[in-house]
Amino acid sequence: MRAEAVEGVAMIYPGEGEVLDSSRCRFLIDAPDRRVEIAIDGEGWRSCRRGGGYWWFDWAGFEPGRHQALVRCEGPRGGEDSILSRRFLVAPAPETTARRGDRGACSWKSIPSG
Repeated sequence: MRAEAVEGVAMIYPGEGEVLDSSRCRFLIDAPDRRVEIAIDGEGWRSCRRGGGYWWFDWAGFEPGRHQALVRCEGPRGGEDSILSRRFLVAPAPETTARRGDRGACSWKSIPSG
C-alpha cells in the first residue's frame, strides 16, 4: 500500500484514517536519504531511523482515540522542510480473560474427558 507523496515524502503506515488495534505502532515513511523527523499529537519533533530503504519510528504507550502525526523531511541542501500530516485512530485494547501468570485462557483441565 502506497500513500500519496508530498514533495517526495510519503507516510506508508499507518494510512490516513486507519484504525490501529495494537499497543505499539511502527510508522513507515518513504523519503529521501536526508533527516526525517516525526511529531505526534503536537509533541516535539523526534528523529526517525533509516533502515531497509525507509524511515521508521516506533511509538508505544499511547492512549486510545484520535491522533495526528506530522512528518518532516529536510529539503535539498538543507533547505525548507517538506511536511506531511496523517490522522489515524487507536482502538481500545481488547479485553482478555487470562490473568498475569496464566498460561492461556484455557488449560488441559478445562477440556472435557470423553
